[in-house]
Amino acid sequence: MSLCYSNRRSGGPLLDALRQQVALNPKRRTIWLDDPPNLYRTDLQAHKYLGIMHTPQYSQPFHQPLLNLLTEQASGILADWPGTVSVVDLGPGHPDKSFPLLDFLRRQQQLASYIAVDLNSYFLSVATEAARPLCNSVAGIQTDFRTLPDVLDLYSPRQKARRRLFILGLTFLNFRPRIIMAILSRLVDAEDALLIATPIVDDRPSAQLLDPYYGSAVQEFARSSLTELGIADSSLDYDVRLNRIRIEVGFILRKHITFENSQSVPAGTRIVTAVSYRYPRGALQRLVRKYFSVVTLYT
Repeated sequence: MSLCYSNRRSGGPLLDALRQQVALNPKRRTIWLDDPPNLYRTDLQAHKYLGIMHTPQYSQPFHQPLLNLLTEQASGILADWPGTVSVVDLGPGHPDKSFPLLDFLRRQQQLASYIAVDLNSYFLSVATEAARPLCNSVAGIQTDFRTLPDVLDLYSPRQKARRRLFILGLTFLNFRPRIIMAILSRLVDAEDALLIATPIVDDRPSAQLLDPYYGSAVQEFARSSLTELGIADSSLDYDVRLNRIRIEVGFILRKHITFENSQSVPAGTRIVTAVSYRYPRGALQRLVRKYFSVVTLYT
């Protein structure tokens, strides 16, 4: 049985990436569409993600422990910072993880500005509105992290005695390690600081790592980029697997897909729509120290 794919939707970067991979190797059994922006381009995708964060099965192992840790460690992280601080929140969603830091800086009269950075306009609206009670100067930049270095100074000009604090949460886990660290090393200057808020995994059973990904809300979110391509839900079987320290989330095609330009993807092909890394303590420290000389771990 086959499915003829009609390009009535633009598909954009997703369709381009799929076609390019098929053109390079028509017999490939896995297609990678896991670039993080693919899951956050539309408002519908943003709503689906925020819905996941309200699902205990998903949020309790990840989000709540980070929020608790930042609440406990805010004063230790920010103690003895000179001058004022501009907080640059990378992919904040709802920025409650940043609230303890913003509140501490506000009480110390050091919070100069809050800047949310996201590709998705709805996320920007959520983040900036949530931060306004804590900061008088709030802005949002709608851009990919890769292009942020080119525009950040327009929104937050560098000033004497003012530092930037970059905050990156769970989105860090969705990038390939070399890609995200290259982006961050371009962003963070010597006088700035970077806070990566991410869980550390040491000797946790694989079943425990994968369990949060079997909920229906996560499946629907992971499928959203393929829905944008016009691939019907009935043509897909959900697939989650652990590859060393990387969780790979995707779908197996039940049916053969043929594009208008006669390119085809056979049934049985796996399309990965998201990855999420689970770093052991030592692996995370080694990764960050390749790019930054001073690293402090808070647990």
